[in-house]
Amino acid sequence: QGWIVETKPCGEALCGYLVGFRIDHPHAPDYVSRDTLNPDPARREDPLCGMKLIGGFTPSKRADGGWENGWIYNPDSGKTYSAVISVMDVDTVRLRIYAGLPLFGRTLFLHREIGVTIRCAAPE
Repeated sequence: QGWIVETKPCGEALCGYLVGFRIDHPHAPDYVSRDTLNPDPARREDPLCGMKLIGGFTPSKRADGGWENGWIYNPDSGKTYSAVISVMDVDTVRLRIYAGLPLFGRTLFLHREIGVTIRCAAPE
């Protein structure tokens, strides 16, 4: 997607917020999209910038130092999925997203952004 998500603690959990876009994102630098596909009609005018896209992750009991029991919201579909995160190395995590059972999901590898990015301005 070219989205930049910043993760940080939120209580005992890990959350992530949309904070910017890669410079090659098709809508950069003027991307100010709204959450038009949100299943809650009252939220469809919410700006994507600053939106919580990741939440509820708790430290995993596995040795990989990952996170489990979390959720991922995809504004491109308006759907929320269950997810687990496994740490591959200091710059890469493996994200397994699924509906129902992890067996019926999809795996993404997310990398720390080191290129030029465009920070978006979260609403006040």
